[in-house]
Amino acid sequence: MVRDSASEQNQELTLRDIFSLIWKHRFIVLLFSIISMLIAIFIAFRIPEKYESTAIVMPVQEEQQLSSQLLSQVGGLAGLAGLAQQNRSNKINIALEIITSRKFLAEFARKHDIEQEVVAGEDWDEEKAEWIIDTDTLNNSTSRWNGGINQEQHAFSDWVLHKSLIDKLIIVENEETGSFKIGFELFSPIDAKNWTTWLIDDLNNEVRQRDINQATTNINYLKEQIQKTAISEMKPIFYQIIAEQSKTMMLAEARKDYIFSIVDPMVVPEKKSKPKRFLIIVVGVGLGFFISSIYVLARRGASN
Repeated sequence: MVRDSASEQNQELTLRDIFSLIWKHRFIVLLFSIISMLIAIFIAFRIPEKYESTAIVMPVQEEQQLSSQLLSQVGGLAGLAGLAQQNRSNKINIALEIITSRKFLAEFARKHDIEQEVVAGEDWDEEKAEWIIDTDTLNNSTSRWNGGINQEQHAFSDWVLHKSLIDKLIIVENEETGSFKIGFELFSPIDAKNWTTWLIDDLNNEVRQRDINQATTNINYLKEQIQKTAISEMKPIFYQIIAEQSKTMMLAEARKDYIFSIVDPMVVPEKKSKPKRFLIIVVGVGLGFFISSIYVLARRGASN
């Protein structure tokens, strides 16, 4: 007990000595903190502002395409022709894989002619309402990037476009509601909204076209089987499946929001999302105080 009391007293004296030493050299600590704060302010206001525009989307519910009774009647032909019923959650997972895929994002940038902004956009000019392109990275006259360029086609490679876009893309799932937040964080508040609009439209169109292509392939396959089969009882079943596949194609072409429906639409953001300037300044002041305190204690230790 005596040792514990003595230890606590020594610890208390040690802490008191530390605070006393810092207070004694408070002007040095204050100077370090002010310098650090000024550096933090300079850095905080040198970082370009970014704006986030997102939309809340919900997966679109769809009717079952083929009944289990029909599938059981055609047996192994269903799997062979790709007619087996696809789980809706799997279809959503496929859509999420598509939206982050190299092929989709590269085609997205080329389709909307935003390759330069994606790869070399370094800031946004509010007065001119246009992107500021990093000329050290991009030669505007020839549209050639100094790295990752496909020299034969004189275009950005899929890898470069994907890497640049994926860093700007926002996809967050709400597990409680099943909704998704999809959007972009960019230097341009206007393009943050525009790109998000294009992205969701392109994703719906991509999944729609995939299903139309699959249904077309299925119909052609079934028509071939009708010509080949000698079992007359099977032909009405094939025609019924063809009718279901035709229905799928018509619904796909008619439905605008095919895989995701927008619940809360994207808007042009009026408030920046980054940088968190106040946080940067607070961290800068704290870092200055910490470094100056270590300096004071180290100098005291060296003098002893």
